[in-house]
Amino acid sequence: MHDVAGRLILRRAAENDFEVLRRIDLEADGIVGFRLAGRIPPPSLHRDLIWNDAVFDTHLAIASASRAPLGYLGLYDHSVRTSSAWLNVVGGAHSIGTGAMTLAVGAYLEVCFRLYPLRSIMAEIAEGSLPRLGTMLDAIDAERVGSIPASGGRSTAWVRIRREAFRASGGGTIAAHVRPFF
Repeated sequence: MHDVAGRLILRRAAENDFEVLRRIDLEADGIVGFRLAGRIPPPSLHRDLIWNDAVFDTHLAIASASRAPLGYLGLYDHSVRTSSAWLNVVGGAHSIGTGAMTLAVGAYLEVCFRLYPLRSIMAEIAEGSLPRLGTMLDAIDAERVGSIPASGGRSTAWVRIRREAFRASGGGTIAAHVRPFF
């Protein structure tokens, strides 16, 4: 477990957390730009989606005071050749408008760069979310590496966070750049 500024706890998700992860996915499904876009599979297939071989790390973000699950973060599509992986962040209903998941991202990146021999972590971010995340992305020295048009006219930006740049920027102290409201 990892305490983040006394406001939230990051802990590795376990198999018995499936129902919590599923509830978070169901809550997030109504959010514009959510990755499953109304296509959350039935429980038996959803379990495979969450725990498939491509996903190699999943952590829950939990509010310290209430112990309510706020969302989850994961790494997937690890490439040994490039020493990189992709970041997945899903915030549930309790996290909306709180800054909690932004705070969790900074802490999770620190955990991942400490635990795994990754040179970079990639993230796919809805273009509409970039203004909201700009301060945090600047603080961790994230690099925009491309974008793709998405269905429904929404574009997606690809962002790379390099281990050296993240550490040099003091990324693990992201709490200084985020004002959570929870």
